[in-house]
Amino acid sequence: MSSSPTRIAPWADVVGPDEWRVHLAAGYGGRSVPGTRPALVVVDVTYEFTGDGDGDMSLPGVLDRFPNACGDAAWRALPRIRELIDHARRTGVPVGYSRMAADRGLWTGKNRRASELASAPAWVSDIHRDIAPRDGELVFTKPSASALYETPLLDELRRREVDTLIVTGCATGGCVRATVLDAFGAGLTVLVPHEAVFDRTPVPHKVSLFDMDMRYANVTDCAETAGYMDACAAGEPFACAEWDPDAGRVP
Repeated sequence: MSSSPTRIAPWADVVGPDEWRVHLAAGYGGRSVPGTRPALVVVDVTYEFTGDGDGDMSLPGVLDRFPNACGDAAWRALPRIRELIDHARRTGVPVGYSRMAADRGLWTGKNRRASELASAPAWVSDIHRDIAPRDGELVFTKPSASALYETPLLDELRRREVDTLIVTGCATGGCVRATVLDAFGAGLTVLVPHEAVFDRTPVPHKVSLFDMDMRYANVTDCAETAGYMDACAAGEPFACAEWDPDAGRVP
């Protein structure tokens, strides 16, 4: 995985430089210093959100069979998530997986197709085969959006003395964002590799990335995230690069 020397921020086409600089002038968008004991969490990358790959998986067609699917964005992200999982395993970074509980609580009032999700076959809640967990890796069910709310994840992170959480999965504006906020609130530095998270449509995805990068997390790319894991394995310091509001723009 190689990173471009002049990276263009994933939100650059929806957040203009003037709007971006308002946030920078207010002090936001700094680079948190990641720690030396990271973990990686894969949020809700189950068949419910990806579909099964049989036939057209694009939106809106896939919604006929998988009402919660994220379409092509999920299938673009899957190989990148797999790369980061493989890299985490090679460098000794623990990996955990969340999946949604059958009982969605108040969320059922926000989704008109919740009854269809509740009656889906059990395999729809399985982690996608391309990123299947290994024996000994934490797999847990969560009752709400955040992977840290009323789950064993935070206790496991504290047991392992984790100080930095790499968040991948879906959906960027939903369960990923909720996980990032809870991790930040728990005192963890958070990295969000943008190619390894996904949402149904581009604008909510990109705006969520921008907001998280300004306030709660370092949005990175996969190459930078892999480099960070390498640095941790080697006992070397690491600093996340900043995004440039003018990168890729025509003067």
